[in-house]
Amino acid sequence: MSADDALGKLPHLGAHLVGFEHLEGACETDDVVGDPIGVASDDCDGRRRVRAGLEHTDAIKPKERKHLTEEQFKAGYRMACQTFLNGDVSVSWVPMAERRAAAPRAEPDAARKIRMYTAHLADIAPRTVPLQLVARAAAGADSAAAAVWAQMRAEMLTAMTYMTADLQATGQLRTDASTDEIRDVLWTYHSPEIYELLVVERGWSAGQYGTFIGQAMIDAVLAQDR
Repeated sequence: MSADDALGKLPHLGAHLVGFEHLEGACETDDVVGDPIGVASDDCDGRRRVRAGLEHTDAIKPKERKHLTEEQFKAGYRMACQTFLNGDVSVSWVPMAERRAAAPRAEPDAARKIRMYTAHLADIAPRTVPLQLVARAAAGADSAAAAVWAQMRAEMLTAMTYMTADLQATGQLRTDASTDEIRDVLWTYHSPEIYELLVVERGWSAGQYGTFIGQAMIDAVLAQDR
């Protein structure tokens, strides 16, 4: 995709990037326009409440029915990673600190916790990474797009701070690296560039990608004698 093509898409994406998986710090946004509401957070179940413009969302999908009830649909809730838009909407969701997924957080073994996380990441990456790459391409040609891309990266760093804290609570992290270093390593493995190299350019499956980054994270941040 050329920079011009990316810029043509960005006015839609940029208006609602705070709904994306990588912008974990935000908790509300208005006047959302574009393709997907967002994507499921790696630390939450991805539910969003459409406060205005529900008629601009596409049909409810079978995967959404596994997570939401009919009453929730009627109240305007949709799964971010499954819902695409054809007009303006406004959405809201709970702050990240209150919505991190219970299953990985409750898992006492750090390696299993990471594998649960990366399995979910591999599941959503085919939908989320292309959008990240569009934003990155546009950032090279437009200062506003560059600011959005920088914010996306910063927000993911915040998300990895939460993940580091979860792992630290297990007592199984390596002791020769600082908390910031571990966070930065996790942030690096989470980058769309790794998916781009392995899946887009080399033809790996999303599953292979997830297995690779899971083991790489385990080898990089966990103590060998845990």
